[in-house]
Amino acid sequence: MKHRVCNQWDAFWSWLPKGSTLPDEVWAQRHRAILVLLWLHVPVIFLFSLAQHVGVLHGLSEATVVAVFAWGATAQRAQRRLSTVVAALGLMTCSAILVHLSGGLIEMHFHYFVMVAVVALYQDWKPFLIAIGYVVLQHGVVGALDPTAVYNHQAAIDHPWQWAGVHGLFILGMSAAGIASWRLNESLVQAAADREERLSEAQQLALLGSWDWDLASGGLTWSHELYRLFGVDPDGFTPSPEAFLSRVHPEDRDAVDGEIRRTLEAGIPYARDFRLVLPEDTVRWVHGRGAVTTRVDGRPTVMSGTVQDITVRKRAEAEPRRGP
Repeated sequence: MKHRVCNQWDAFWSWLPKGSTLPDEVWAQRHRAILVLLWLHVPVIFLFSLAQHVGVLHGLSEATVVAVFAWGATAQRAQRRLSTVVAALGLMTCSAILVHLSGGLIEMHFHYFVMVAVVALYQDWKPFLIAIGYVVLQHGVVGALDPTAVYNHQAAIDHPWQWAGVHGLFILGMSAAGIASWRLNESLVQAAADREERLSEAQQLALLGSWDWDLASGGLTWSHELYRLFGVDPDGFTPSPEAFLSRVHPEDRDAVDGEIRRTLEAGIPYARDFRLVLPEDTVRWVHGRGAVTTRVDGRPTVMSGTVQDITVRKRAEAEPRRGP
């Protein structure tokens, strides 16, 4: 029985998302939007305070508190975790202030639900749990010190900590869909990473690298194996059509350039053997293929292809044939 319970508990923990899995560029994009939301609360809270007739100075003080959190999260963007936590605390403080200004209006508590859902977009357990803990502590502590700043019904005023736990459980329950979506997203990201790893291993075994050229932006993306075939370091080399052609053997360069241009103009895929000149001036034979893979309104927008090392084959072909 104990063993079965442990297995069920382990299965539950393994199902939960791991957290902190967002790529930096995705986190930065979401964080910018969340910071905008946090900054927008500054004028909203001030205007709401005026509507509630609490006084200009009171309204300014409440808005200033949110502005401090927004400024801190913005100033610390280089420190991902710290900026995330400060932003989460700022959003929850917005909820607390709005509930306080409304006199504990029960409908205003839904702002907490929305802000916790926003914090869940970070897909990071630390700010998420801090947000849940904030709700419980704020409802309990402030509810005990000044019940009408949090609640507007007698049961909660009489038992603030009990209702703090109820609110925390409600928010945690409402977050279940977000957590499930979070877990699914992690699974998709992991599956994509696994596929990329398997593709990289297959390319390495086949001595074959791949590339994609975004014709609109001019951006060229190389697989890891393609960097190796060209003998360059991914950290110190920026792929571009010019950089590619500069490493093609001078005797083959015009022919390869012509093949690429014909593919772009006529849409006919190319396939050609040519030589690369590596940084140490050694020559490597490769077989290159390319084709337009995406068109918009009949115009090519993406070109993709592969380059495969055929040096061994070329050397074998160059050796004189021996008789029987």
